[in-house]
Amino acid sequence: MNISINIESVPEEERFRLYQFLKNRFETKPKEEVLKMDPSEFLRRGDISRRTCNLLKSIKIQSLLELSQFSKYDFPKFRGFGKGTLKEIENLLNKYGLQFYEE
Repeated sequence: MNISINIESVPEEERFRLYQFLKNRFETKPKEEVLKMDPSEFLRRGDISRRTCNLLKSIKIQSLLELSQFSKYDFPKFRGFGKGTLKEIENLLNKYGLQFYEE
């Protein structure tokens, strides 16, 4: 997707907010730092929904590294985890070059 913005027409304060948003959204972080991020950070970045974030917190997942140590067959055991949530988690892992644990 290509987006074109005439930045000169945007007020300076809005430009700064736009810059911050784009930086946070598209800036790539070192893998180690990403592995330590908690679900709230992925929610803030728009990678997961509030529902998925809350479900991950309810089962005490505190980082992407912990999440990658689960098998996709583990999640249906937890209350509230359906196919949509599982797909969202799988997409999150794939986005950062990870996958579910294979038994």
